[in-house]
Amino acid sequence: MILPARTDSPGLRLALEALKRQTFSGAYEVVVVCPEDLNLAPYPRSRLVRECRNGPGAALNAGVRAACGDILAFTDIDCVPASRWIEAGVIDLESMRRPGLVAGRIVQTARDAQRPNAVETFEVDSSLRQDEDVRHGVASASNLFITSALFDAVGPFREDLASKSDWEFCLRAREAGYDLVYCHDAEVSHRVIATWYGLWRSKLRLARGMLELGNARRRSGNEMRREALAELRLPVRTMLRALSSNRPVATRVGLVAAIVVTRASYVAGWVLAEVRTR
Repeated sequence: MILPARTDSPGLRLALEALKRQTFSGAYEVVVVCPEDLNLAPYPRSRLVRECRNGPGAALNAGVRAACGDILAFTDIDCVPASRWIEAGVIDLESMRRPGLVAGRIVQTARDAQRPNAVETFEVDSSLRQDEDVRHGVASASNLFITSALFDAVGPFREDLASKSDWEFCLRAREAGYDLVYCHDAEVSHRVIATWYGLWRSKLRLARGMLELGNARRRSGNEMRREALAELRLPVRTMLRALSSNRPVATRVGLVAAIVVTRASYVAGWVLAEVRTR
């Protein structure tokens, strides 16, 4: 298991505790990739790999280089794997005709599941939908299983991308003939963004990542620009459904506002990213 971490944190400890409670009966280890020293003594299956370079690609590659197993499973410190996470992912990977990529389910959770605010409700409904992403040929390394043989064949994660190096890796793997499948039972929970500022910043980062991914894939600049600007066309039907739902009025209005903020911040992020690359 490969677990990148920027620093010691409660999220890291929650992930490590969850990885101690796995039902998987085979041998496994947890490679924690972090730029600083960590006390991993309470987690005997875990060992530390120091990696000081920035970016998710460098951390993922460092973890793979240190891993000893034939199967590589990726998650991150914002996720808490369910007890059957490893077991379910390995079963699906080994059942494939030719082992490829298995993307597990990411369950979005609010701080208070009974009383989520508008931003949390929006994020729970719409973000990190691995089932939808897999249909487009990509998946997040927050919940991904591959074999070491596939990694050797496809090559490392791109280290020059600030984000979306996992998507780029999946696209290369599929072009090399490997299948990508979705596993509902390989589940991790992920705490969603809870503030308007966090929502705005996340979409700015997403826009930058999508521009970098498109450039890495040598997509037409005009085509990518049209796709970004298309976000300014608001999804009226979706907004009307939100307004007509049986949720509290404040939540309904907040959901519509979240849609507007998300799309506006994405376009703003795209413009800023394009300006910086010129």
